[in-house]
Amino acid sequence: MSSNLTTVIIDDWKWRLKDPEVLNSWFKLRKEYEVAGRVKSNPVRKVFKIDDDYFVKHDTPEKFIHHLRALFSSKCKREFETALQLEEAGVPVVEYLGWGRKGSESMLLSRTFPGSISAREYWYREFVYGKHKPDAFIDQLCAFIADFFESGFFHPDFHSGNILYSPETGTFALVDVYGIQPQVRLDAKQREAQNRIVFDLQEGLTDKLAVKFILQTSIRHAANDALNYWLDGLKQDAERTMASWPKRKRQFLDHYEKFIETVITDDNEFLIRKDNILQPAVNPETVPDSLSGNIFDIRRLPIAEAEKLWLTSFKLQLFGIDHIRPLVFELPSILYYEKIPDGIGPVQDAELLREFNRKCEFFGIAADPKNQAQLPDGRIVLKSIDQLELKL
Repeated sequence: MSSNLTTVIIDDWKWRLKDPEVLNSWFKLRKEYEVAGRVKSNPVRKVFKIDDDYFVKHDTPEKFIHHLRALFSSKCKREFETALQLEEAGVPVVEYLGWGRKGSESMLLSRTFPGSISAREYWYREFVYGKHKPDAFIDQLCAFIADFFESGFFHPDFHSGNILYSPETGTFALVDVYGIQPQVRLDAKQREAQNRIVFDLQEGLTDKLAVKFILQTSIRHAANDALNYWLDGLKQDAERTMASWPKRKRQFLDHYEKFIETVITDDNEFLIRKDNILQPAVNPETVPDSLSGNIFDIRRLPIAEAEKLWLTSFKLQLFGIDHIRPLVFELPSILYYEKIPDGIGPVQDAELLREFNRKCEFFGIAADPKNQAQLPDGRIVLKSIDQLELKL
């Protein structure tokens, strides 16, 4: 397939493309699109969208060694060639259209997967926060994962955020395929790295569904083995999460954009937490107007207490322990909590309660029954985090 590519040179950029026409609508205006269509950005890579048609990754190495490496081996080129290999092997992947280079800079162009979102985002939206029944989705996702396992490719970063899902068609496709390698036979370490995808969905995945997932993807072949694998993995995952806390704490306090959206007005600075699908809990464009009225439980606290509760809530979110959360922090001392809905009551679902308490135990958190409740949408939460003694 690579022999069918066309070479195009524009503004000192050399492109290799399936169809040169795909540059016509945007490349001359790329700087404007890079701002207006921004998806994410860091010092070495920007991702932006061209209307509803394309995604572009723009790599701009910073350090000299990275400049040198990019001159000899472009990451965009390697990802594009990997995508072609996957296509030729029949593995569903978003359509990669071409790549371009100017010195050590490079760009990668792919077509959007219409109507799709990441499997991770869909999982949280529909089954963790939405509380819909996930059985049919689990069947579809497991079939896709099982097929990928059978393909013989090794994905070093195999997680649900790198899988796109179309709810309309029920189909999946890989995205961000850099680093995927064709293998004749995966070794035990590689297989285990890919098997970890089941723990990527642990919030909202009951023991029963986890066993189903593990069996359908042939991670294990007997129900007892599947359950033991799940429980052992949850404990190991908790240990890794706790070990990562110092790093995550620094990022959170530095208002790292993965976790915090910052809004600065003429008079105030607001920190808006992001949820597990990296969406701001409150629309930043409506702050501060949306914070008035009867939408939030507003608490005005001493500065040190407000800071402690804000950080405690983030640590609980990192641990996957649901609670009534402060969603916005108006510096230096006002917290806007999600409002406790009508109908909150004692926990009715014994199985979910057992799993919730087990997670608290993994993280060394006292699960006081008087501080637990089940919301109308099914969530089991800690009603208050004021008295929790967490090492921050």
